[in-house]
Amino acid sequence: MTVKQYESKGKILWLHVGYPKTATTTLQEHFFPRLAKEDMYYIGKRKEVSLLSPAARIFCDAISRSDLECATKHLELILQENAAYNHFCFSAEETINYWQHHHPRMIATSAKMLKSITGSLFENIKILLVIRKQADYLCSAYAEFFGDGSLGISFSDYIDNILNNSSYIHGKSIDYYDCYKVFAEQFGADNVFVAPFECLQQTPLKYYHYILDSMALERTKYLKVAIGKEENVRKNCQGKKVDRVTFYHKLALLKSKIIPYSLGIGHWKVWKLLSFPVMTEKKARQLGESIVLSEQEQQDIYQRYVSSNQKLSDELGLNLKSYGYCDN
Repeated sequence: MTVKQYESKGKILWLHVGYPKTATTTLQEHFFPRLAKEDMYYIGKRKEVSLLSPAARIFCDAISRSDLECATKHLELILQENAAYNHFCFSAEETINYWQHHHPRMIATSAKMLKSITGSLFENIKILLVIRKQADYLCSAYAEFFGDGSLGISFSDYIDNILNNSSYIHGKSIDYYDCYKVFAEQFGADNVFVAPFECLQQTPLKYYHYILDSMALERTKYLKVAIGKEENVRKNCQGKKVDRVTFYHKLALLKSKIIPYSLGIGHWKVWKLLSFPVMTEKKARQLGESIVLSEQEQQDIYQRYVSSNQKLSDELGLNLKSYGYCDN
């Protein structure tokens, strides 16, 4: 135990490190911040970065840049400024699957980086991994990160790489058993907890029970935090739900009004010079139609990962069969 670990003895650091596209916003915007009202200090991530302390903002940014020295310095500062807390929680799904330059970090790189940053300050560190069935995850991740064409390959070519290139980093990054083993090696198997995203979809109460139990928090005391979560939907001033309209759609609408396609000048170079990230509704619709897996592709993806999923299910007692990850 280091001197700094001794100073934080008895304190627990929770690291929610991924995966993206597994309802991370629900945890980051509603669940963890409400736990923070009790005996937990929440470090990040938030859509409204102003809700985080300056040290927490710098820490989150340093993690995304893999700046170990800066991240360690500001984590220590956070610990000093909030010494009254016994639980600390950091959440950023990019930690495990950071899509900078369209390539996720190697899982081992993420685990070692986190261990290097946190290990000198905390003796008790817990890891939370939220997983999602690989076929569903690939569709959602492609649409989110590469749907604008910036990846340079079509969805079908992307899936072909996943299935036929064993060294393709996007495919390796969603081998959940391998990911679990890597983090277990760094932090200890008893300190790594895995929750299936589908559990939240099907039985939310069971999902929050599992997370609270994993964090050694009393269900009766903290369950109201989960149940009281606001819906992650937009509402008008009367409180009624309204359709979610993205910034892209607003820009597309503005573009169509100013430069109608009927004039044949809808793609003037001035728009490219201004670098507007505009996706027309037509393109958005085409994108949605293009990101669809055939039954054969779904089966092939399932077969690629079923053995790994089965190992994870057996080792942790997760019953992933009930969510369609494996056969037994």
